[in-house]
Amino acid sequence: MLERATPQPNKPPTEPTEEIFLFGVKPWVDALRKIGAEKILPPFNDVITGNAAPAAASGYNLVLSNINLDGRICDIYHLDVDENGQKVEKRNYRRVYIHLKSANEGH
Repeated sequence: MLERATPQPNKPPTEPTEEIFLFGVKPWVDALRKIGAEKILPPFNDVITGNAAPAAASGYNLVLSNINLDGRICDIYHLDVDENGQKVEKRNYRRVYIHLKSANEGH
């Protein structure tokens, strides 16, 4: 489970450190690779997470549903695909939204 980094007394939070870096895109990319999601998801280099599904008008479409990412049940949405999972021409946001559901939801 990810935990929030605590700023070091002698390091301002804006200074890049491994502790702060762990809360960027890399842990989510690693978790998605671990389950083989890169074979299904279009390319992405940006990840947003939230405790609610994205708004219908946001442009995100569901790609993977009720998957387990490091013990959390999640739905994965992508901006560059349509509701059928097909790539949308001339849309290159390369952004994934991970809806973090409660641990018992989806079972």
